[in-house]
Amino acid sequence: PVLFAESMPILRVPGWGLWAPLGLAGFATLCRRKDARYLAALVAAIFAASVLFFVAARFRLPAASFLLVLAGGAIAECTRGVRHGEKRGAMTFVAWAAALFFLFAANPYAIPKEPWIASYVMVAEAERDRGEPVRAMAWIDRALARDPSYYPAHRARIDLLRRVGRFAEARDAAEELAAAAPGDAALHAELGALRDLTGDPNGAFEEFNRALALDPNFDAALVHRAVALARRGEFDASRVELLRFLEERPRSPEAPRARSVLDAIDRGTFPSN
Repeated sequence: PVLFAESMPILRVPGWGLWAPLGLAGFATLCRRKDARYLAALVAAIFAASVLFFVAARFRLPAASFLLVLAGGAIAECTRGVRHGEKRGAMTFVAWAAALFFLFAANPYAIPKEPWIASYVMVAEAERDRGEPVRAMAWIDRALARDPSYYPAHRARIDLLRRVGRFAEARDAAEELAAAAPGDAALHAELGALRDLTGDPNGAFEEFNRALALDPNFDAALVHRAVALARRGEFDASRVELLRFLEERPRSPEAPRARSVLDAIDRGTFPSN
């Protein structure tokens, strides 16, 4: 919500803080009309279901369209009234809206001054997934500026550097983070893959072993270790590990990569150092 509010720094009332006061003020202005009461009943039904089942905000989102219709209808009605010399409706709408905006801004769930730091990382991941690495890195930098030790931001930065092909930078960042947090199997597996990508299959093999010492059933580390063996020219050992993996975990997300590497080894086309 705070990230949304940054585009409205004066009101700082994103989402429901904007729609609800206007919609409720619209209903107060149009409450004599049957269609307005019908829309208000729909809003109440949506919120009643949300309260009964304690569901998240996205399930209340359909109410927003009805609130906006109520607000728009009231504004149109007030505009027609003012043109005909009748200002009572407009004054009612403005008074209700002002009072409700004040109440919404003063409620115990008021928007904090700063966003949750996790939201920066979430936006960075969204930007990364839509193909905007520069924007994504800017959000990661904001998170690390707030808290230089924030672990998820460091992990997201390493992943982003790897995705854009900056393997050496990603490896160095992963090594630094692994020294500070040696108990993360996924991080050691990531570091192993980065060492493999930067021409260090022996170092990669060691990192995959560290990952598997922490989590013996870590699928990615098992497959990557077999790949590192193949890069070192130990094709027989790599083939044994890949076959065992496919026999034990044929439906694993890593199974397609295991089959691809095994096929390349069998055809003699796998590149080794």
